[in-house]
Amino acid sequence: MTGPSLRRNFAWAFLGSAVLAASQFAIQIAIAKLAPSAVEGSRRVGDWTLANAITGPIFVFFFFKLRVVVTTDTRDEHPWPVYASTRGWAMLAALAVTAGVIALRYREPVAWIIAAVALAKACEGGSDVIYGYQQRRDRLDRVARSQIARGAVAVLAGIGVLVATDSVAAVAWATAAVYAGGLLWDAWSTHDTTAMPRSDAAAIGRLLRQYGQLGLVTAIGSLQINIPRYFLEHHVSRSELGVFGMMQTLLMLGGLIINAMTNAVMARLARHVAADEWRPFARTLRTSILIGAALGVSAVLLAAGLGRPVLRMAFSEEFARHSGVLVWLAATSALLWMYLFLGTALDAMRSYRVQPWIHGTTAIVIAVACWRLVPGHGLYGATWSMMIGYAVECTMFVVVVALPLRAKLRAASPDDSV
Repeated sequence: MTGPSLRRNFAWAFLGSAVLAASQFAIQIAIAKLAPSAVEGSRRVGDWTLANAITGPIFVFFFFKLRVVVTTDTRDEHPWPVYASTRGWAMLAALAVTAGVIALRYREPVAWIIAAVALAKACEGGSDVIYGYQQRRDRLDRVARSQIARGAVAVLAGIGVLVATDSVAAVAWATAAVYAGGLLWDAWSTHDTTAMPRSDAAAIGRLLRQYGQLGLVTAIGSLQINIPRYFLEHHVSRSELGVFGMMQTLLMLGGLIINAMTNAVMARLARHVAADEWRPFARTLRTSILIGAALGVSAVLLAAGLGRPVLRMAFSEEFARHSGVLVWLAATSALLWMYLFLGTALDAMRSYRVQPWIHGTTAIVIAVACWRLVPGHGLYGATWSMMIGYAVECTMFVVVVALPLRAKLRAASPDDSV
């Protein structure tokens, strides 16, 4: 018996992710547009971007990439309730760490924004691991419906609260409330009493010993995105940080297509690995990489041709005057979208030990490049630093994926079937 087609899974994965991301983008546009001035709008977006930059690495670390582990656990190595309870305890730990960071570094009003964003991410983490439970069963339609509902309600609530209060912190807390409701709905909608989390310290410990390093992988990956933001806030200004963060968000559409594809192909790649079907594995991987490359080239062309008028129309001239940065960010994204599927291939092969070294090296390269380039070149320096780091990461992924895959293809039977 075969599950839903790859095309159908991709369509659902993209639709859900697109609506959810569009809601987040719409909230940021409202924050910028409804501010008293263009400069104040970019500063407020900077506050929002900073909150996500602070909480992002913390929460993705404590996610431990469990959605991927759940999705690729085709042999049921760990019971689902262990995954769910591990994620629950991890989100509490992430909230505690975030509270410590706020107490040490930040004051009102940005502290309240960071706290609310952290709570929203904790609730999102609960939904995320449930999505893995559904994804392993090829029920990406349920995942998408949840994301669509959460995104639609969040944008309505967020913009409504912003109009009523003119407070970014209030918007963040409204978003957190919506995400909490989404988590409750996702937990109820599994309709499976055996899927409820149960605390089992020994089982949770075994799971974390086996896959805990994945938290480090994703945290470092988040740092790759956020390191330039930290340097911009420190060396340039909160307003410039807002411009940079919004441009990254504008390119999220292409990233959504790529993420939808990785979600759609991951379970299939994992099944090919389990069945020792390396030729179908390679064909799927090659097709995905080519699509990523084509999407990246399209993003660069669109940014070069339409970047300035889109930024002026959606935000303000304050954003539009940095349209050249958008082109460089699009080129950086194009490189990332092309090689991201090599990481998906490693996940499908459950090859996790090498990934912290790859991502860690890349983060160090980006940090050193930012240290050298951001003080003198601002937004362009931040973008060039990401480009340098991603080029290094792409090279490492090619080495660690292509060489073992070539050996497996040589050993594979020529009549392997899909």
